[in-house]
Order: sequence, then structure tokens, then C-alpha cells
Amino acid sequence: MRVSGLFLVLLVATALATACGHGEEGTPGKIAFESDRDGSRHIYVMNADGSGQTKLTDRGENANTVWSPDGTRIAFTSDRDGNFEIYVMNADGSGLTRLTDNPASDIRPTWSPDGSRIAFFSDRSGNFEMYVMNADGLGVTSLTGTHAINLAHAWSPDGSRFAFSSYRDDNVDIYVMNADGSGLTRLTHDPWNDEFDRYSSSPWSPDGKRIAFVSDRDGNDDIFVVNADGSGETRLTKTPADEGRFGFAWSPDGQRIAFRSYRDGEFGTTEVDIRIMNADGTGQTVLSDVRGSEQAPAWSPDGSRIAFISGGISEQGRIYELYVVNADGTGLARLTSSVVDESFPVWQPAEE
Repeated sequence: MRVSGLFLVLLVATALATACGHGEEGTPGKIAFESDRDGSRHIYVMNADGSGQTKLTDRGENANTVWSPDGTRIAFTSDRDGNFEIYVMNADGSGLTRLTDNPASDIRPTWSPDGSRIAFFSDRSGNFEMYVMNADGLGVTSLTGTHAINLAHAWSPDGSRFAFSSYRDDNVDIYVMNADGSGLTRLTHDPWNDEFDRYSSSPWSPDGKRIAFVSDRDGNDDIFVVNADGSGETRLTKTPADEGRFGFAWSPDGQRIAFRSYRDGEFGTTEVDIRIMNADGTGQTVLSDVRGSEQAPAWSPDGSRIAFISGGISEQGRIYELYVVNADGTGLARLTSSVVDESFPVWQPAEE
């Protein structure tokens, strides 16, 4: 049984975040991203054309970047005070506030859709479990207590439920529960690994009716969708290649899914593409043609563009750069050129 390595890299992974932007309609705003260009892992923001790159954090290792739903704040994980804790700051880096203060590691923050609460993982009980707190850090409540390996988690679009992947019963499956931890329901029941990962945007369709995930049940990774009640499970990709791991994302209108595909290369090679398909699995096409290992697709809020990273591992280490491309595959542009690890683009949410 192949167990995902996602759990091993939780501390340096980005939070699940909806791929959206900020500003007037048709004018996507800033993109937050993580970079080690200054020797440590820091959070930066830039304009959608790559200009105005600004460093927001000043010390420690910083990761798990996620915008608040109104685009005014950023939650993230940092070890600046000795261990990994959850912090928030304003969109310009000011107003830094530490939300958790525990000897354990608190990681992977995600905002509730109304911005009033933040869910996160913590090993304060000896195992990484899900917790939720108010956006000011008060009212910390444990949601899981199974001593299972709990992986990625995501709020439903209406904030009433969570979807998460968890290693229980000798494999990883998809679960949902109410936002208070009640009503736990297992959605997948096969003896293989069903999960969504740190490189992906929310697995929930924008209307909250379906959940996308990656499964290796057929011998390779493929993308599946299932209704939020566990019915209607459908396989979307059907090639011998690995599809979806290290990144898939619903379009804001729920009509399409961008995803990472190995079908033009082998696992571990640098010939990996971002592809796009309709939500029913039809119309699969290559979106970008960058020669590298492409990952972490993220849609702009109006659905017109997709940001992603491309690169690979070299003698100098992990080197990835950020790119953006129109949703029809035109207008490919490289946004960073630092020859370091630039990762996890997250679009600033649009104003209501």
C-alpha cells in the first residue's frame, strides 16, 4: 500500500486556498507566493503581471499562505518564535499578530468563507489533529481526536462543513464533517488512497455539491469527483499516466478543472504539464508548454487566467518559478526569475 508523502511535508506546504483575485471586475489583483530567494522561506506579494514584488515577512521560515476571504489579511505559519505557530498580518505585511501560542506545531491555517474562523492542524495532542478558532485566536476547539493521520482539509463554500483526507483503516479516504466536528461521514470506501493534497485549491466545487480528489485505486493516480453525500463517484481522467497529484483546481464557475498531468512524461521527470478539462472529464487539453515540472494551478477570480509553478530539482536544489497563462492557453508569461524555489501562488480574493 502506497502512503502519500504529503504528511511529511506539512510544515513547508501551502494552505489550501481558493484560487481567486482582487480588484475591479476583469482586473485580477495581487498574487501571494512563497520564496527562499533571501535564504529563508518568506512570503511575498506581486501584481498579476509580476511587477511590484514585495517581501512581507522578515524572519523565520514562513509558509502556508492563505488570504482572508475579503483580501485584507493573510494567515500563515511561521517558526519565528521557536516553533511553528499561526499568524495573521495585513495584506501589506503590517499588523502582525500571533494567533496560537503552544509548544506544539500549529500549521496549515484555512479561513472560513465568512472570515470569522480559522481551521488548522496541530500536534499538541501528540498527533496532527484538526482544530478551529476564532479569527482573533480565541476559542480554540478540537474537531478530530482519532489519532489517525489527518491530511489536507477544506471548508465547504457555505462554511457549514469540512472535507478532509485521513489515513485510517490502513489507507487514506475522503471524509466530511460539520464545522463543529459532528456528523463525521466517510465518502470513499475503496482499499486504496483517496486524497486531495497541499498543492491543490479547495476540492469542493464552487456550488458545494461535489468534491474532487485523487485516487490510485486503478494502479495510477487519477482525478475523481463524488457528490458531497458520497454518491455519484465518477472517474474523470482515464489514462495510464498519473493525473492530479501535486495540483488540481476548480474554475470559479465550477465548469472546468485545471490539473497536473504526467501523460507526456514519467513520474519523477520534468516533462509534466498543466491541463484543463470540463467538470465532467471531457475536453482535456494541454494548457501550458513550459519545459519543466508544472504544479499548483490556481485560477484568477474571474476565471480568465491560471497561475502555476514550473521547474525541477537540480544540483542547486529545488528551483521553481511562477508563471501565468490565459485559460485558453494563450498569453503565457513568466512572473519570477530568481533561480530559487518560488512556490504556491495564491490569488488575492475579489471584493464583494
